[in-house]
Parts: sequence; structure tokens; C-alpha cells
Amino acid sequence: FAVTLAFVILVAFQGFNEAKQGSQQEASATRTLFKTAGLFPPTIRGDIHANVLCYARAVVATDWPAMAAGGSSTLVDDLAGSLEDSIGQIRTVDDVQRTAVGDIFDEANARERGRDTRLAEAQGRVPMPVWIVILMGGVGVLAYVLLFADPRERFVSQAVMVGSVTTIIVGGLLLVFFLSHPYRSEPGSIEPKAMLHTIEVIEHDP
Repeated sequence: FAVTLAFVILVAFQGFNEAKQGSQQEASATRTLFKTAGLFPPTIRGDIHANVLCYARAVVATDWPAMAAGGSSTLVDDLAGSLEDSIGQIRTVDDVQRTAVGDIFDEANARERGRDTRLAEAQGRVPMPVWIVILMGGVGVLAYVLLFADPRERFVSQAVMVGSVTTIIVGGLLLVFFLSHPYRSEPGSIEPKAMLHTIEVIEHDP
């Protein structure tokens, strides 16, 4: 049971870490998109800037609450499509803009990959059969300990033994649940700090 639980915790932690990295990558790419758009004519630049800012705000306001429930925001999907349409209208006139086009498409792809990564972890990485196995294992270990309770021994010593085993089992299961649900607005959960920083940078961009 200990080996199985340790393996599940490792897998859940990897998913938690990937979700955090994905949110940071998305925020960084969104910020770079805004900066790179400054190299284009005012009409296209203004369109991209508006879409980037709306997208960033919607990620914080609608996508994060939706991920806490295991879903995603259709508003962010629509804004991502509008942003891609704006980028698709770019027409280059010099070498600087041609280079910027390549950069802006790379950052657009990075933003999409970052969002896909964090959305993939919203539903939890640990499947139901694994939950059944570790729950059954925990109950089995606890029952095994209780069956070996000896009435001739002191109550305190046996209570400590059963209590410590129960604490380890329950603590491990709670840790798996926390790591497999990284957006539940609990202490230690992943928050949109990186995207909030991006919004702050964008709004104060000269």
C-alpha cells in the first residue's frame, strides 16, 4: 500500500507542477504577444492589444473559477479565437515586421500550449480506478492493524499505533486529492498570480 500510495502521490505532484508551469508559460507568452504587437501599424496593434488584454482578464475572471470545478471557460475560448484572427490579419512591410511575425506566432503557440497544459490538469490526473485501489488499500491496512489489537496490552499504546497508521493513510489520501485538484482555491493551490502580473504590466505599458 505504501509503495502504491507513494507512486500515486508522485504522479499527482508531477501533474500539479506541470499545471503551474503551464500557467506561467501562458502568462509569459501573453505578455510577449502584447509587446511584440507594438512593432505593427496602429490598427493591427490596437486590435491585438485589446484582444490580449481581454484574454488575460478573462483567464483570471472566468477560466480559473471554471477550472476549480473541473471545466473551462467558453468566453476564453472565444477570446483566444479573436486573438488568433487578429494575428492572422498581419501584413508585413519590412524586415523588422517579418521577424516580429515569426516571433508573434511562436508566442501565440506557446500561449495555447500553456493553456492546454493547465486545462488538462483541471480534471485531475488520478483516475477513478486508482482511487478505488488506494482507498481499498487504506481500509485494508487499517483493518489489519485493528485485527491485531490485543486486549492485554495498554489501551494508550494500541491507540497510538492505530492512530498513527490512520493519520498516515488519511494524510496520504488528502495529499493525493489536493495535488490532483490544483485550482480549488485552497491554501497552496495554484493561483493566477502570473497572469495577474501580466495584466498589471500590460495596463501600465507606456
